[in-house]
Parts: sequence; C-alpha cells; structure tokens
Amino acid sequence: MQAFEVSDSIICINHAPLQGEVYIALTVGAGFASRRIRVDADEVFIGTSTANVYLNYVKTVLRKKYELEVGSSITMNASTLYWKSSEDRYAAEIQQVMNELFNDFIDKKIFAQEKKDTIDRFKSNYKDLEFRGRIKMMEFSHQNKNYSLEHLTQDLLNVTMDHVRKLRKHLLFPRNLFLFIHGLADKEILKQLKIPKMKQKQVQYLFAVDNFHFLQDEAFVKKSKDDYECGCLKFERGPTFDSISKEFAVLTLLGEILFKGYFSIEVDHMDASIMYFDTPLRKYKYDIFTSIDRDNVEKAKMRFLRRFDQFIGQQPFAFVEFAARLHFDKINIYEWYKNIKELTAAEIRNFIQERNYKIREGYVQFYKEESQYGIV
Repeated sequence: MQAFEVSDSIICINHAPLQGEVYIALTVGAGFASRRIRVDADEVFIGTSTANVYLNYVKTVLRKKYELEVGSSITMNASTLYWKSSEDRYAAEIQQVMNELFNDFIDKKIFAQEKKDTIDRFKSNYKDLEFRGRIKMMEFSHQNKNYSLEHLTQDLLNVTMDHVRKLRKHLLFPRNLFLFIHGLADKEILKQLKIPKMKQKQVQYLFAVDNFHFLQDEAFVKKSKDDYECGCLKFERGPTFDSISKEFAVLTLLGEILFKGYFSIEVDHMDASIMYFDTPLRKYKYDIFTSIDRDNVEKAKMRFLRRFDQFIGQQPFAFVEFAARLHFDKINIYEWYKNIKELTAAEIRNFIQERNYKIREGYVQFYKEESQYGIV
C-alpha cells in the first residue's frame, strides 16, 4: 500500500498485478447525511438526495463525452464513482473524471433527464421488499444522523441545480476527495494530476434528531404482498473519532460470530450497528458476551478472511468502492484488516466494555396476510 497527497487530495494505491487491469474509485465526502451543513457561521441546505442525482449526471456526461462507463454508489458519508481501467489509460481517465466533477458548467437538459431517471429507478427499486426493508432499517441504524426515508424521497423530488451548486461550492474541494486504486499504478504519474486548488472552508454537518427514545428497541411491522424481514443491533455511544477502524473490526467479528456472513456493518463517528438478514428476528443483544470466546473468534476470523480474500479477487469493483467509502467513515481499511487478524476474544470483550455501549435492537418485517409474524 502506498498513500500520498496531490493538491491536498489523498491518493492510495493497493499494488497488485492484475494482468494489466486497474480498478479505480474516486470518492467525495458527501452523501445522504449531507442534508444540512454549517459553513463558517451560515446554515446551508443541500438535501439528502443531491449527491446521488449529481453523480448520475456526471456518469452520463462521462459516457457521452469520453465513452467512459463508470458505476456509482451513495452512502451516508460518501459518494463514489468507480470503474475498470488499464495500466496505459488510468491516469488520463482519472483526470477526465476529476475535470467533470469540478466543471462549473451543468447542462440543464442532461440534469433534468438524470433527475427523472433517478426518480424512476427509485420507484422501481422500491417495489422490491428487500430494498424497501433495508432503507427503512437505515432510519434506525443511522438515527443519530437524522436520516429518514421521508427526507430521502422528498429531497429527491425537490432537488434542483441550485442544490447541486451548493454541494459543489461547499463540499467539493481537494481535501474532501479520496482516490483509491487497485492494480499497478505509478505514484509519479499520479502526482501529475491537475486538481483545482481551492480554499477549504470550515464545514459542519447538522443533525436534528426527533423523537429519539434512547434505550428503547423499535419495530416496524407492516402487511404486504410478500414476506421480508431484517434486524439490527445498534451500539449506542457518544460521537467519537477514536479507534473507529478497530470498532469496525470488533463489530465485523461479532457479526460473523452471530450471523455467519448474513450481515453488514455500519460504523462512523456518530453511529455503530450490525444489520442482519436471512436470520430469525429475536433478541440477540443478550448473546453478545456469551458468544465471544476464543473458539468462536478464531472460527469467525477464518470464515471472514477467507470470504474477504475471495471478495477482493472476484469483485474488484466492489472492493475499491468499499475501501474508498470507508475513508469518509474515518476507517482505514488496512488498520481494519490488521485488527481482524490480530484481535483476541479478551480484547474484543474489553473494547465493548470500554465503549460502554447501550445496545438497542431494531426490526423491520413485511408479512403476507396469511403468514405468521412476530419477533421471537
């Protein structure tokens, strides 16, 4: 691994021989949680869905202008463009993507079409119960950031070019960019990238949490045309930037012990949670300490590391996206991986005790009228 800065942007190369292929993720520190911010002394409304629409717009411009196909993803704290390149093209393509991200001109016609297409895709995806269930669960897992499905849908319908201009003005600057490259890339070539030099302002994310019942479990149960359910363990603690990579590793191993691969982890300075699926809904918080023993931890490490190694080899697109977005969750993927390999059962128990979590559980369940339902 090699990390360095170019014009205040951090670039990380994960050197790997990939038969001439190079996989790239360029991430901006703006996502669903960037709804309201304070810039210096002024409050600015950006919107939950603005980054999503803007990245879709940039993708279309890249395809039309350069015939460059890129994927995108939006998470709470990050918006990522990722694509496959080659050892002779990667630097030129990175420059093209950066040029379009920072391009002051926004084509009104393309923007309007991308907004419509983004709304149409959301409507289509929302018909899928798994998609609907997981974004509903995010209201619980990201409650401290005031995320809500209502905000997401309202802001998507109402997003304008003015919202995009505000996002670009306040959140698109070199220090808020992260470039992750998987393959054989050259530091000296990348140092020639032309990244605009911009004055960084003091930006603070603003969260207003409504109806927050700190120690209560929550359940959303609704009749539907089909069945779907998922659950979440939420590890409440105060905002912190301390040991976030280690916390991500601890919860990764705990999730593997409890749910054996059928889980996802969300950790940042505001929230920490384990979402699980394809697993019965019940009270898992009482199993946490009894499940953390040497045998379970070592077996969890072996299973997870084997699966993660396969993930890197078989899904390089997903790997670079994962590594890049973790940066804006304040997680170093290399520190996380090192902790996964080295943590002991005693260290995991001690970390959980020192964090002094208040553990809540959340449940989302859609059921058909004739189905039995409920939480065990």
